[in-house]
Amino acid sequence: MNKLQRAREKLWDQMKGSGGVCPCCDRWAKWQPRPLNIAMVSGLFWIFENSRPGHYIDVATTGPRWLVQSNQHTTLKHWGLLESKSSDDPKKKCSGWWRVTKKGRRVLFGESIEKFAIIYNDKCYGLREPVVVLDDIVDYFDYEEIMATTVNG
Repeated sequence: MNKLQRAREKLWDQMKGSGGVCPCCDRWAKWQPRPLNIAMVSGLFWIFENSRPGHYIDVATTGPRWLVQSNQHTTLKHWGLLESKSSDDPKKKCSGWWRVTKKGRRVLFGESIEKFAIIYNDKCYGLREPVVVLDDIVDYFDYEEIMATTVNG
């Protein structure tokens, strides 16, 4: 095992706890147990109510200002509740077109889901309890709570 592999493994272990600084790029790295929040849930409802089942909607140009500015709906891809249409423009990360998945519709109609998604570098490494229904989601976002929470805690 070379030095880079050892450094990656060490950082990976640190990321599961309180986080650590990457020895390669000098950036802070931490798995973030991101909770569902009211802005995400509101975005999911808006997309559901304003699109046909299975069809994409151009949220970037037709969505209300609160939805486009918060951009919280994009995080729902980690729970599998929304999916994005691929962008034809290689300079863009996302097309701005979104649709509610089958799982998203089930959750909208009362199926329970894990509250936390473990996210690093825009990839989901799993969902964590507690299990909630959308009515349980509280109207706040607490940055300190997220940063204090560990994957194992």
